[in-house]
Amino acid sequence: MCRVNNCCFFLDLERGALAIGITYLVLAVLTLLSNFGGLNLVGLVEAIVLIAANVLLILGSKQRKSLYVLIWMIVTLIVIVLSVISLILAIIAIISDNHGSGVLGGIIMYALTLALQIYFFIVVYSFYQELKEGGGSANIGMRAV
Repeated sequence: MCRVNNCCFFLDLERGALAIGITYLVLAVLTLLSNFGGLNLVGLVEAIVLIAANVLLILGSKQRKSLYVLIWMIVTLIVIVLSVISLILAIIAIISDNHGSGVLGGIIMYALTLALQIYFFIVVYSFYQELKEGGGSANIGMRAV
């Protein structure tokens, strides 16, 4: 699996994982609050799971607990897989229904968001590996493991 040595070119992995956890936590809480009246049971459970996972990532980053980070990785991997499936289904819908450029723009934004999710997963995976190895790395950039 691919690993990085920093997040966004300037944060070490611990701070990067912490920033990712805080950002995703804020987004999950805002999503929950903005849709609270209209959320169905599945949406409510999803929001609560995402909030809990991001709290665990924050705690795992601050306390250097690899189990907490691993739980976030599992939840996020499920989200990424579901996002890839959704993207594929949306592309199929465009091809079969010939929707137009408005929908295509949405798919491009969705694909970019998915790419960012994957990058953040790689950052947290790298931090997890660092925790498991018991230290950090002074190298800069990306490497294959």
